[in-house]
Amino acid sequence: MHKALGFFVMALAVLALAGCGAKIGDKMVVKIAYMGTLPDGSEFDSSKGGDPLEFMIGSGQMIPKFEENLLGLRKGDKKTFTLAAVDAYGDRDEAMLREIPLTAFPADLKLEVGMQLGTTASTGEQMVVTVSELRKDVAVIDYNHPLAGKDLTFAIEVVDVRKPTKDELSAQQQSSQPVAE
Repeated sequence: MHKALGFFVMALAVLALAGCGAKIGDKMVVKIAYMGTLPDGSEFDSSKGGDPLEFMIGSGQMIPKFEENLLGLRKGDKKTFTLAAVDAYGDRDEAMLREIPLTAFPADLKLEVGMQLGTTASTGEQMVVTVSELRKDVAVIDYNHPLAGKDLTFAIEVVDVRKPTKDELSAQQQSSQPVAE
């Protein structure tokens, strides 16, 4: 009996040293600390000073290629990877520039080049647009994502990996269901 107990304790120690924590895979809930940088080294986003980012793999919350780079990692793992623009927010599309009459904006709004404005797409999705040019009677509005056309580098650390709760799975399944018309 004593010998069997010793073997069991030794097996647990080996498993603990092997880092047998859950691997990131489809439908796993992941919590990561991260920093995103552009090719010039400037930071465009970070969880520094805030809570780590938590999401479910495969739920459509994150860029697919971003998620692919996390697969197989475990709690405590660190990784740095770069997503090409086409695999992140896509290439810039000049057809996404629109001329909007200045009269379409509130009179008290002082538009400036580079200003970002929130709007709602025809799909109902919230989006950010950028004032790219001001002319006599129109503002040229850029509907490209602000990071479109840019390669993005991420330095991440996996803070936690776990199976989703029944409620999380149910919410994810409901959000992926097509809406009946």
